[in-house]
Amino acid sequence: MPKSAALLVLALTIVLPSAAQDVAAPSAQARTAFGPAFAAQVAQLAGSFALERPADLASSLSSLGAAFSKSPTAARKLVLVMAAQDPAAAAAKLRATDLPAGVSARLVKIARAVSRRQGRDPALDAAVARARRAQLTPLGASTRNAAKLDALLRQAGEAWRKRPRRPQRPAPAPNEGSSSPSGPSQQRPTVDYGHVSLPSIAMPTLGDNIASLWTQAHEVGPAIRQSQYNFVDMDIAQSIVEKSRQGFKQVIVGDYSNWFPNRMEQGDHGDRYKQRTQAMQYVLDNMNSNIELYILKGLTDIGINHNKFTLFSGDSGELLQGGSFNYSKASQNNHWENVVFNRDADRLAYFNAYHAWLVRRARPFSEDLQPEDPVLDPSDPIPQPPSSSDVVFHGVRFPKVSFSPDGGTEGWLVKAESLVQQTLDILMFAPYPTPAMRQQIESLLQQGLAVRLIASADQLTHALPLLTPLMDAGMQVKSLQGPDVVLHHQRPTDFSKMHEKVMIFDGRMEDGLVKGGDSLNISENALHHNFENVQFWTGLPVSFFQAHFDWLWTLAKEIDAATLSQARAEAATGGEPTRKS
Repeated sequence: MPKSAALLVLALTIVLPSAAQDVAAPSAQARTAFGPAFAAQVAQLAGSFALERPADLASSLSSLGAAFSKSPTAARKLVLVMAAQDPAAAAAKLRATDLPAGVSARLVKIARAVSRRQGRDPALDAAVARARRAQLTPLGASTRNAAKLDALLRQAGEAWRKRPRRPQRPAPAPNEGSSSPSGPSQQRPTVDYGHVSLPSIAMPTLGDNIASLWTQAHEVGPAIRQSQYNFVDMDIAQSIVEKSRQGFKQVIVGDYSNWFPNRMEQGDHGDRYKQRTQAMQYVLDNMNSNIELYILKGLTDIGINHNKFTLFSGDSGELLQGGSFNYSKASQNNHWENVVFNRDADRLAYFNAYHAWLVRRARPFSEDLQPEDPVLDPSDPIPQPPSSSDVVFHGVRFPKVSFSPDGGTEGWLVKAESLVQQTLDILMFAPYPTPAMRQQIESLLQQGLAVRLIASADQLTHALPLLTPLMDAGMQVKSLQGPDVVLHHQRPTDFSKMHEKVMIFDGRMEDGLVKGGDSLNISENALHHNFENVQFWTGLPVSFFQAHFDWLWTLAKEIDAATLSQARAEAATGGEPTRKS
C-alpha cells in the first residue's frame, strides 16, 4: 500500500463518522501502527496553528488544507478535520485515540478557537467549510469490515517500516562556485582535543555530523557543564548517561518550556504543545548522583533558556562547544546551522562563570516544578566580560563573549553597527531588531552603505512589517528555507529552517568583525527575556562567515510583491510583532 494511502486510512479510521458506525473505536493496530512518530507529526502540525485572530486561523486552516491536497498524510488529515469539528465532538473522538494528552488538548483548543471566531471573518468561514468537506472523503468498502481494516493497518504499518528511503543529494562541496564558502571542509582550521581533531567551525551542510563531533569530544572530556534549549538527540542523551555511570559529573541546565511543555500559559510559545522528548525521558529514567539537572525558565511568559553550549572537561583540559545548533536531529537534517569548537582560555573562563550563574538562577529538576520566573539578584549580576585586545574592530575593542538577559549585548551590537564602513550582512533566523538597532541600520543606509539580510522563510513572514521601513530605505532582504528543501529538494516541512544567528560587520575588510557561533537572535525577547550567549570574532571566522553568507545569498529568494505589499499594510497599523526567539 502506498505510504500516503496507508496513512490516510489510519487518519480516516480515527476521525470519520462513517467509519465509526462500523468500527466504534480505532483498533489496537490503528493506535500502534505508527507509534510516537505519528503523534509527533500531529503535535508539530497542531503547534503551527496561530490562534490570536480569525485571519490567523483562516491562514492556518488554508495552509494545512493546501498541504494536505499535495501530500495527504494522516497527521495533516487529523489536524485539519479536528480543527473543523465541534469542540465536544473533537474531544470525544480524541479520547478514542492514544494520542498524548497534550496533543489532544491542543487540538481541542484549536477547535474551540475556530468555533468561537466563526462569523467574524469570511476567510475563516470558508476555510472551515473546506476543512469540514475534507472529512467527507469516502473511506471505501474495505473499512466496513473490522477484520479487513486490521489487516490493512498491519500491512500499512509494515510497509511504512520497510519503506524505501529517498536518496539524499549530497550538499554542494563548500568550494563549488565562486560565491561558496572558501575551501573544502577538510581545510578548515581544527581544534585538537586529546586524541580527536574537531573543526573550529562546523556545519551540517558541510558534511559535519554534529552529534558525532559532540560525542567524540565527550569521550575526551567526559565531565560536562551544559545549557540547552531543545534536547532531542538520543546519541547525546546516551553519552550523558554512560559518562555519568562511569563517575563523571553531567551538569545540565535545561529550558523549562521544553522539559515541561504542557505547563506554559502563553498561547504562541513554539514548543508548548510538544511532549517531553525521548532523550529527556531517557535521562530522567537513568538519573543518578552524577547527573545534576537544573531547569531554568526565561523572564515573563515569553522568555526561554535559549542557550546551546557545552563545556567539556577531562585529563586533556577543557573545550567549549557553542553555536546555533540545538541538540536535535532536525538541526542536523533540516536546518542551516553553525557550531564552533574552541579552547581559548578567556572564552572558557567566561562561559564557566556564566554557566555557574545560570545554575544559581535555575531550580533542581522535580516533576512538580511550576512556571515561576527566576530571581535576578542585584548582588549576583550576570557576568559581563571586558573588552579584549584580541577582538578589535576598526580600532575599538569588543568582548569575546556577551550574555543575556541584559548583559550589555545590545549595546555592543549597536556599537558594531555604528562602526561599519562598507557592509553589514545579517544571517538571522528571527530578525526583529530593536529600535536602537533599527535606528543604526537606517543611519548606515542613509550613508549609502550596503545592508543585506537573509532570514528564515517562516520567521520572515512575521518580521516583515517591522522590516519594511528599512527595506524602503534600501536594505536588501531575502528569505531562505532549510537545506532539506534548498539542497536536497525535499518537500518543505515545519522543521525546514534557516536557523543561524550571524552578523558580519565589514566582512571584506581586513579588520572586520563577526557575531556568530552563538544562540542569540536579534530581538527584544532574546536580549531582555531570554538566557542567551553571543560570541564576537575577528580574523579567519569573519572571512569564513562572509563567504558562507555570500553563498547563501545566491540560494535565497527575493520577497514577492504581494507579500511585501501586505507587510506594508500591516506596518501601517503601527503594531510590532512579538516573538519568543
